[in-house]
Amino acid sequence: MGILLKAELMVEAAEPRDTFFDYDYLTVDYSEWKHGAVFVNGFNIGRYHKAGPQKTMYIPGPLLKQG
Repeated sequence: MGILLKAELMVEAAEPRDTFFDYDYLTVDYSEWKHGAVFVNGFNIGRYHKAGPQKTMYIPGPLLKQG
């Protein structure tokens, strides 16, 4: 059975800059997050897996929206 999680990121800058999604840096309990995909505003950023190797994903600034 799969779990779908959704989060919101508040971007205050008028022109958002590049950023990263870092699986190892999360401050919440993600022990049940074994693998999945990250989407930002409908764009597939990439897949992650608890075992790696992909644990950090680049998110280009133009994909982010102010607000």
